[in-house]
Amino acid sequence: MKKPILSAFAFVFSVVAILLFSAPASAGGLRLQENQLENGKYFLTIAGCTSCHTPLLDEYANPQTWTLEQIRTLAFNESNALNWNKELAGGRVFDLGPAGVVFTKNLTPDKITGLGDWSDTEIKAAVKTGLEKSGEVLFPVMPYHTYNSMADADLDAIVIYLRSVKAVRNQVPPHTVSTEGMQALPMTTGIIAPDNSDPVARGAYLVNSVMACTDCHTSIDPSTGAPQMDKYLAGGQPFEGPWGIVYGGNITPDAETGLGDWTEAEIVRAFTQGISRDGRRLILMPWFAYASLTEQDANAVAAYLKSGLPAVSNPVPAAALNPDFVVMETAGQIPGAPDSSTDFWKQPIALAIAAAAVVLLISLGLYLIRRRSQGS
Repeated sequence: MKKPILSAFAFVFSVVAILLFSAPASAGGLRLQENQLENGKYFLTIAGCTSCHTPLLDEYANPQTWTLEQIRTLAFNESNALNWNKELAGGRVFDLGPAGVVFTKNLTPDKITGLGDWSDTEIKAAVKTGLEKSGEVLFPVMPYHTYNSMADADLDAIVIYLRSVKAVRNQVPPHTVSTEGMQALPMTTGIIAPDNSDPVARGAYLVNSVMACTDCHTSIDPSTGAPQMDKYLAGGQPFEGPWGIVYGGNITPDAETGLGDWTEAEIVRAFTQGISRDGRRLILMPWFAYASLTEQDANAVAAYLKSGLPAVSNPVPAAALNPDFVVMETAGQIPGAPDSSTDFWKQPIALAIAAAAVVLLISLGLYLIRRRSQGS
């Protein structure tokens, strides 16, 4: 009489075991997988390409008409201002003042306005060296100085993903800044990314070759425009706007002026949720891109910033903020960030439990029906 129940339990536990042991590592919004297409999407996202090359919604077209709420959206969670129907179609504006304007390129496979007639080699050269198909050097708003040391396999995956996205016809205006005299970087090949068996090495690769952290966290020499490498990732670069003025933070492990006394959990929260140690929402931090990091990769980044990076003493001024941009998140979560309390049921282990429960209920139901039919 007990055999059907025992068989049901055995089947349930088999299902649970299969689902648990085959589940990939969790990520905020993506999962790092063996599949090159998924890997391409992953690296394109955490490298900031997706957010930089996706145009703003039409209502953000004229900065002169931006409302306070729109500016707050751009400052705290820019992804909510992007036109995802034109993902990667370019046209984002970088106003460099008297130097001119740069527009991000259309990265979709449209043959007229995008990369449809570019070869894989030409795309890789633009990403790693800054050299365009036309022979012109890209203005270094495009962080090819970071991507120059990206692993071959990760760049291959990015190209595969770019080939797969929807082609969008979007003619991007030519830039108005001068790139005369700028030199492309040498092409690099044969690079293999560290895996998570060495978290510090993995974190160093992500920070220095993928995530372009140096663009905001290494100050620029005002006389040359070159990053001050003796203060690498030590912060101090000002960013002024309607919010007031903020400075790229010192993210080296210096105890007095950097992250030396931060916990790794506080560091992860800052770059994946946009919340500072004191609970303040960070301005201009692209957490919405870094929220897609796998848990292992996010922890690797924190490990590198805590123990793999040379500490640099560099006091950074406190932010001078417009009161409308001083927003505290005492609960530890911000709108749009992953919430472990609600995301549990999206995780593989929860799906396994739910599937097991359904199978068990069905098995028990069939058993009871059989018992009744036998009894009658």
